[in-house]
Amino acid sequence: METNLKRNLVKTSLIALAIVFYSCSGVSQSDRATTFGLKGNVTKVESSINDVGDLWSTYNLEFSKEGKLTIVNQVAVESEDFGARYTLERDENNRIAKVSSVEGDGLREIEYIYSTEGQLVEQKYSYVNEDTDEKMETGTAQFVYDADGWLTTIKYTDAETKKTENITYSYKKFDDNGNWVLRTVNYPSLGLNNAEETRSCSYESAGAANTISSTAGVQKDTDSVWMTIWRVVLAIIWAAILGAPFVYIIYVLCFKNRKIVLKTSADFEQYREKMGLPLASTDEENETVLQMLDNVRNSLTPVVNEHGETELMITSKQQMEDYRNVLLQIIEIALTNEECINEYNKYVDVFKMLNKRQFTGSKTYLIIGSIVVVLLLGISGGMDSAFILVPLGYYFASRKTYWMIYKQESSGKDNSNRSKLMTALTLAAFGIMGSGRTYKTVTHWSDGTTTTDRDYSEHFIALLIGFILLALLALAMFIVALVNFFRNYVLYK
Repeated sequence: METNLKRNLVKTSLIALAIVFYSCSGVSQSDRATTFGLKGNVTKVESSINDVGDLWSTYNLEFSKEGKLTIVNQVAVESEDFGARYTLERDENNRIAKVSSVEGDGLREIEYIYSTEGQLVEQKYSYVNEDTDEKMETGTAQFVYDADGWLTTIKYTDAETKKTENITYSYKKFDDNGNWVLRTVNYPSLGLNNAEETRSCSYESAGAANTISSTAGVQKDTDSVWMTIWRVVLAIIWAAILGAPFVYIIYVLCFKNRKIVLKTSADFEQYREKMGLPLASTDEENETVLQMLDNVRNSLTPVVNEHGETELMITSKQQMEDYRNVLLQIIEIALTNEECINEYNKYVDVFKMLNKRQFTGSKTYLIIGSIVVVLLLGISGGMDSAFILVPLGYYFASRKTYWMIYKQESSGKDNSNRSKLMTALTLAAFGIMGSGRTYKTVTHWSDGTTTTDRDYSEHFIALLIGFILLALLALAMFIVALVNFFRNYVLYK
């Protein structure tokens, strides 16, 4: 019951903001000085109360270099974030005059009233129904300060019950800039009796963008250096793991068979002249070449195609290597007989056709995986940037030679099920992301007002689960790419 009271009070009256305001003599252009009574170039303030071992956060504020309030409780001022919004209005002295926040079907407003010396002396709380524009006063708070200008008492009066409650503070510790870091709070309706409230102030160092915490004072440059080193090491590891397969793939696609090309008698004569051989090949050499080509043909495997016809087909890596070696030997012989050259060129045409490659992976998986990898890199700030090579590796590793495709088709094997599975899992992840529901709660209050709350948590959970699944699929792409690399470039299975 006590915990619910705390949460309800913080939500409905925004007292969590009210208790941070202190005094400041004179008029200033800085929110942190005028409205929040902070001393020095404070960039961030975080406060929490220890309620008999129960630590609960009261507020988090951030300021610009000029001292303007920019963020309240992780929500940017005057910008929307998941439905929450804080809007500021300023007076002629550029001080905060009103803070509005969206709640349900209306606005919670806090009006700020300053003394002639520029000291915050009163706040007025109200709720504005967005549908009817009806404004209902919910309470007022008057601020009492000691001789040193520190807030000692907030006199909060409820507009409905007309009851007044005193919230008192006693200051125990201050940092080097004169801002308090420890005080005790007495808040009867919340059951707080000399509860300790601690506060951390971060400051902008002069002439630099770095901030120094008044409570921690820990220099984090070392951590930054180690993080940079760790990123470099990971990038090198990924580059090494991915680099070896990439180098081998480039060798296979661009260099391994580059000598096996169509030839003319003039090409062979030029080669023979260069090597100091007779310009014309002998009859014995011609017979040897024809016999070698016949041996290649006889080494192929007879396979019955879908039309019931028998075809000679390459069905193993060894057969293809033997085929390749024969063509290289014929090039070294450098035959000049036209009949033999024509026969050689026919075998070269077939060899090149059989070694062409076609992507046999999942196009959907490739596209979605690439997008997810880019998103992961963006979220991680570019960490492990070598991972961007994974989709590219998956594409090239999944390119089979035509002779492997023919072999699978003739044997009746359907390896497309792997691609279909990855596509189905990818689409399932998007289905999960879109499966969340919105829950709407309408509350009718005793004073006749109505508020509407919408719970989008199920959407966030569904999006999180779906994105995690997509991330796992993107990471699995690395494993799939390695498997396909060994299957299609090393083992030829």
